[in-house]
Amino acid sequence: QWMHHAYPRECPFPHAAGATNPMTPDEWMASQGSDSAVASRKEMQQHVATGNATYVATEDVKEALPWTTIEELVVMAPSPRRGQPLWTSLPQVVLLASFACLVAPLA
Repeated sequence: QWMHHAYPRECPFPHAAGATNPMTPDEWMASQGSDSAVASRKEMQQHVATGNATYVATEDVKEALPWTTIEELVVMAPSPRRGQPLWTSLPQVVLLASFACLVAPLA
């Protein structure tokens, strides 16, 4: 979460798994009943007015930052092994061949 607050444009807010419903722009416009993604001048003024009304002073930023106490541990499950490629067993083959070359003159 701190990465989002440090770099808000590069790192989106980390929502808990299943808490959001991602939509494409076309799906969002269909759900809103809108034909255009361009806001009207009136809508832009409403957003500016809302932003000015919710302005937070710099001293109050610590309390204003959204922070969730939900933690999710991400564990990578190992992928199932189907069969080893031939080149992965090459070191064992070379070791066996070199051992055979050392033992063969002694026999």
